[in-house]
Amino acid sequence: MQAAIENYRTPGRLVERGIAPRTGTIFRDEEELPAAADLSAEIREALENSEYLIVVCSPRTPGSVWVGRDIELFRELGKGDRILSCLIEGEPAASFPPALSPAGIGANEAAAEPLAADFRPANGLGRRATWRIARLKLMAGLLGCDFDELVVREQIRRVRMLIASGIAALAVVATIAAFAVFAWIQRNEAQAQRAEAIHQRDAALLTQSRFLTDLTNKEDDKGNASLGILLALEALPKNWSDRERPYYPPAMAGLYRAATAERELLTIGPGGKIGTTLVSDAELSPDGSRLLVGGSDGSVELWNPAVQRRLGTWAVAAKPVRHIAFGRDRRYALAAAGPSIYRVDLVSGKVDRVITLGFEDFASNDFSTPENINIDEMWPNSDGGRIVVLSDGVVQLWTSGPNGYIEHQAMRLVSGMLFYHYAVSPDSRFIATGDGISGEVTVVDLETTSRRQIKLADYGQPQGSYSATFDGSGDRLLIGGSKAAILIDLKTMERKATLTDHLGSVLRRTGR
Repeated sequence: MQAAIENYRTPGRLVERGIAPRTGTIFRDEEELPAAADLSAEIREALENSEYLIVVCSPRTPGSVWVGRDIELFRELGKGDRILSCLIEGEPAASFPPALSPAGIGANEAAAEPLAADFRPANGLGRRATWRIARLKLMAGLLGCDFDELVVREQIRRVRMLIASGIAALAVVATIAAFAVFAWIQRNEAQAQRAEAIHQRDAALLTQSRFLTDLTNKEDDKGNASLGILLALEALPKNWSDRERPYYPPAMAGLYRAATAERELLTIGPGGKIGTTLVSDAELSPDGSRLLVGGSDGSVELWNPAVQRRLGTWAVAAKPVRHIAFGRDRRYALAAAGPSIYRVDLVSGKVDRVITLGFEDFASNDFSTPENINIDEMWPNSDGGRIVVLSDGVVQLWTSGPNGYIEHQAMRLVSGMLFYHYAVSPDSRFIATGDGISGEVTVVDLETTSRRQIKLADYGQPQGSYSATFDGSGDRLLIGGSKAAILIDLKTMERKATLTDHLGSVLRRTGR
């Protein structure tokens, strides 16, 4: 209250009429006087020099001896009409000290009644509004002006202050809006520049794609289809969901043309330019530098396909070579002909018969005779130390020992049916077999003879399986069905991937 009174500025219209612009400094007694002492000299001096005395009234005020003495002294100084009171608590009768009552007023002051500013909360008014009205009432007494006029002038000043604040706020909003418009313009310009940069980049990339597509077609015309494929791929986006370059349709056409072009390095057989042997099986070395060919006349040939040169020919058996594979270090070739497997030393040319199937493993089959037993499939591991052999539904595991290959295990999987397919793990330990009817794939451990059944219905594939292959580690199996191909982790039996949206059944597969 003291700060509000001292800092109050009188409205300009009232100042023009001679009313003081400020009330001046207020003296407030904060001393703790002894119980028996009289008013201190400092307080007496302050009362003598003061124009007004403001008494703060509450139910505790009437019991204060010092408040009553202050009022009496102020009256003795002839300033009884300048005693102002403000009520902060309680009712007036219980809060005003006796010195303020009419009985305490001198004869020449009987008509003067102290001004009471009521700071108590009033019904219908908030605390701030009540406090503001009480302060104006007190200021009217201090300034010696009419309370109603002071309220009007104060209201006019408040309206002007609100208008000034509104103008300032509008100026701030206008400034912010100007900055926002400027930022918006700058953003649009940046977006336009970025769009122009992307347009120029795409134009340059399209020019590059046209050049690469032209090279693709020229290399394809020269017979360099592999180089044409690489050039066409370079002209196409690498990420189709977030293209880093524009799509150029002629590049895709060039890729298709190069991919479907005839790219034979050599053709072996009666219809080819080289050789007359009727080919029954062939296998490329992992690096593609060597080609093994098994002939229907029982021969084995080794070719260098890059230079179209035959490196060697060996007569192996009297029956056709039905399957052929590279052995350890590509020095050996394994050839299956009739009931036997032959090992060919591709350096020395030595031919050894290392495995011959015995009739006792097939005696339960009514159609098997010693003369018609043939090896249908063989799967050697990478070093040729283990070979899985399949013949007439009987699978055998052979392992290499000091004295040659030894039959480690033999079991009948099925009685030969058309739809059965087989896959062997790279280490030749597991074999997977299935068909296109039952919807099941059986995985057999050839060392322990234990079996696991994989039901495709458990993986959302109710149809049968048409192919299967192990990955390079032998821990996952890719099964091709009529609707999709699924990749299964054989350790956890969880499905790792599903290939859908293809045409027809999955009949071909890769171990990659």
